[in-house]
Amino acid sequence: MGYVITAILPYAIAIIVSPVPIVAMIQLLTGADGMRKGLTFLAGWFAVCLLAPALLSPLLGEPFWGGLRHAVTGWLLLLMGAALVVLGGAVAAKVLHHPEAGVREPPRWLSALDWLGRPEAALAPAPLNVANPLNIIALLAASAVLGRFALGVGDTLLAAAVFALVCCVGIAVPVITAALPTVDSASVLQRARQTLVTYGDHIRTAVALLFGALLLWQGLTILFL
Repeated sequence: MGYVITAILPYAIAIIVSPVPIVAMIQLLTGADGMRKGLTFLAGWFAVCLLAPALLSPLLGEPFWGGLRHAVTGWLLLLMGAALVVLGGAVAAKVLHHPEAGVREPPRWLSALDWLGRPEAALAPAPLNVANPLNIIALLAASAVLGRFALGVGDTLLAAAVFALVCCVGIAVPVITAALPTVDSASVLQRARQTLVTYGDHIRTAVALLFGALLLWQGLTILFL
């Protein structure tokens, strides 16, 4: 089991450092009823990161594909790696065309989070993941790698639960910061949000290229080595 968890954890790291969910969490925490909305968002995030590999990995296992499962997994990883490299190149080109690092306005969709109630905050992680190419590819890649091991239901759920817990680290940091009584959490979170908004494209470029290369290597290893 330790080897299985080690194989899927790199994709959890890609989700941890993704700026979009962290910015969304900060927006919720700094609004009305922020802590309760933040905790429900965190619970929803955990549920999405648990259910995605738990439900998708069996589709890539031996019962579904038989002897073809390694080839299917290899080609999926290659395609997703190529997609991430292309995405990273596109974002890098955008950064190079606009190299100035001035203060940027937050994206418009952030203001929509202020209108969410707690039930909607719990459901928000699903569309946020789907709309974020880095996150959706990381979830699919983790599912593909997990499916290679053809685990039983219990072991699959355990591995997916560990993966989901690690995925929550990035958005849990603002929650912990907001809960600290000795910290001016509002100003700290606002500065963090502005930094992530300003340098979000730089972070996405680095993550996309790094994990795109990892996926390409894993796909080639499965197919040809």
